[in-house]
Amino acid sequence: MKVRVSAKTEKFRRAGFEFTREPIEIEVDKQTFARLKAEPMLAIETVTDNKAETK
Repeated sequence: MKVRVSAKTEKFRRAGFEFTREPIEIEVDKQTFARLKAEPMLAIETVTDNKAETK
């Protein structure tokens, strides 16, 4: 699944990715999605057909 992720701090690493305040789109599996979604230092949205759904 494709997700858009940004950090709530200048830089933050989780699940092998480095995130900044600038959102990036990445492809992740269900397990990685669950890890990222559970992290309070990240803002994550699922991306479907060029639209984002906040999770």
